[in-house]
Amino acid sequence: MIKYRGLEESNVESFIEDVLVKGIPWAAGVPEVLTGSHVYVCAHGSRDVRCGVCGPELIKKLNEEIELRDLKNQISVTACSHVGGHKYAGNVIVYSPGPDGKIMGHWYGYVTPNDVPELLDQHIAKGEVIQKLWRGQMGPSVEKVKGTDDKKEVNGDVTSNGKKDHVESDNLSNNENVADSGCCQGVNGGISCCRVASFEQNNGNGETLEAQKKQGGKKAWNWPALKEGDVLTAVGVVSAVAAVVVAYKLYRRSS
Repeated sequence: MIKYRGLEESNVESFIEDVLVKGIPWAAGVPEVLTGSHVYVCAHGSRDVRCGVCGPELIKKLNEEIELRDLKNQISVTACSHVGGHKYAGNVIVYSPGPDGKIMGHWYGYVTPNDVPELLDQHIAKGEVIQKLWRGQMGPSVEKVKGTDDKKEVNGDVTSNGKKDHVESDNLSNNENVADSGCCQGVNGGISCCRVASFEQNNGNGETLEAQKKQGGKKAWNWPALKEGDVLTAVGVVSAVAAVVVAYKLYRRSS
């Protein structure tokens, strides 16, 4: 995983051309190789209040558990902006070395503070994916990911159909009605990240979700965040790179 500093509007084109299109080091920046594991948590309250409620709680719990394990020098936790899938809050992306030492990116949804120990001890420490929370993997094809594990788990239990959907938005969709006692709750229970929660309901004071979203946009969370101009790239993030390259080529044609 590589970090580039100093990205500005004037050199975005050269960055995309060098790093994403050609796959070579960016000539205008100095690459910094990142080691250890990196956890990104969506805490974008102005984009969706659920992420604004769940994100900070997850970050707090992650930092507490990391400190208890004396892993502050090995695992970093960073608040990030919208990563998609509001209804799956808390949304977490984990970049960590796989069994072969290569950096892999895994996307988790419905993550609650109660899941943090398992995330650290199972995924990061052992390289084992937590199937009940897993939304998708960045890099390998669907066929490769399916591999030897074609069973789907619901809160640790294997379903009878033995099937597993690897599309990011579908991997958890069949689990939405599964209760989770570790849900993140907002003030007076007005906002919940429970799988069974009805996010469109009022919070008892006549305040709608839309109003709560506006309120969430005013909150300021003092969590570590990527500084402006910092860019992270990871080897094997094929889908993300492909999308950017296509958009870039369309932009070049239209300009």
